[in-house]
Formats: sequence, structure tokens, C-alpha cells
Amino acid sequence: MLGGKNSILRRVGGAFLLGLALFQAGCFPFARKLRGDSDAFIKAHPDGFHTLDVDGHPLHYAAAGLTSSPLVLLIHGSPGSWDAWAGLLMDPGLTSSARVLAPDRPGFGGSEPGLALPSLQAQAARLAALIRAEGHGRKAVVLGHSLGGPIAVRLAMDDPDLVSALILVAPSVDPDQEKEKWYQVPASW
Repeated sequence: MLGGKNSILRRVGGAFLLGLALFQAGCFPFARKLRGDSDAFIKAHPDGFHTLDVDGHPLHYAAAGLTSSPLVLLIHGSPGSWDAWAGLLMDPGLTSSARVLAPDRPGFGGSEPGLALPSLQAQAARLAALIRAEGHGRKAVVLGHSLGGPIAVRLAMDDPDLVSALILVAPSVDPDQEKEKWYQVPASW
């Protein structure tokens, strides 16, 4: 065997890092599409970004639609940021009839990046503060995707007076039942 086991591991590791770099650079069509939506939102709504101080912690979020419209809160999964929802923030059918909020969850994007907040309850509490600040007494339709799903549920459980409806899209509800993907193994290193 040429180079042995360590050589194979280096090649696999190198291929993984190259793939990750290409993904980050936007060489895959879906990565370009996501970045394109966020770039379009940034260009169309330069004033669409806000930061709310929640007990000394910044909560960064994108917002679109009239402030007096019904409230919609979009919670991204992990990893992720507000731009997972850029397409919805640009949808005139939605933003003409709703105030759409897409925060960076604590530890992601502009909300203290790298400082993970593992507690679902603590994340839900920070998002509840956003509903209170933007809602002016109105309840919100809360949509959670992936890990945003259990956070949305926690928010609805802890603050039912803030949630009018709950929508879960591919929620991460039972980690023991989720199959580990091949790319999660090297990512866990």
C-alpha cells in the first residue's frame, strides 16, 4: 500500500477541505442562489437590518414589510443565518401583507458569532424579546426550520401570548432518530 493509512486519511481530509472551500466560494449552484438572494435583499433593503439589545446581547435581524402588518418570525436551523430566508424577505406577496423578521440566532451571523447558546429556552427567550419589540402587542406566526423547529416550539410553550400560529419545516425534534450524514463525521472533528 502506497503511503499507508495516514496517506489515505490525508487525501480524504484534503478532498473534504477542498469540497468545503468550493462550497464556501459558491461554486455549487444552490450556494450561488442563496448568496444571490441575500445580495438582492441587501441591495433592495439597505435599511432592512437591525440589532436589538437583549439583556446586553445583540440580536441581529433582517426585516421587511410594513411595521403595522401581522408579524411573521422565521427561525433558521444550524448552521445558518438570516439569509436562509432572503427569498421570503423579497417576496412581495408576503411582505405586502406581513412584517417578516429573520433573525440570526444567538451565536450565528451578526448575533455574537461563535458564542453558541445551546439552551433552547435561552434562545427562545431572546427571540421572544424580538417579538415584543417589533410586535407592539401583536402575536406572531412563528416558523422554525431544522433546529429552528424546537426553538419555535420552546418559544410557543414559554410565551404562548406571543405566538398566534406555529409552523415547523423539517424540524429537528428527536436527535436519536436522526441518521448521521457522511459529512457530519468529519465536521464533528
